[in-house]
Amino acid sequence: NRVLYRASARLDAIARAAGLTPLSAFESPDPLETHEAPRWHSPAEALRTVEHLLTQADADLRPHLEYLRVWLEAARDKGAQFYFLVLTLAGGTNARVEALRRGDLSVLR
Repeated sequence: NRVLYRASARLDAIARAAGLTPLSAFESPDPLETHEAPRWHSPAEALRTVEHLLTQADADLRPHLEYLRVWLEAARDKGAQFYFLVLTLAGGTNARVEALRRGDLSVLR
């Protein structure tokens, strides 16, 4: 979510001031760029941060945080882990990167 990404420094400061894990701690670099496995996280910890941010953040950020909260709750309820993907797109077009994410390796030829 670009809106939350642009506000990340401000949101992280709010989280840190409350003694919570900042949202940026749940990021993982793009595995297509780094060739490293993503760093997975428990949704429960991120939910604590998001729930606090919903009470403190500017009104324009709340719909985006609410969407994130719903998504994290669904992951938690399914026993899934998550990470925030930081897209770099340094080595290709959006279409190529999206094809690779779908598992279409034909774009590598």
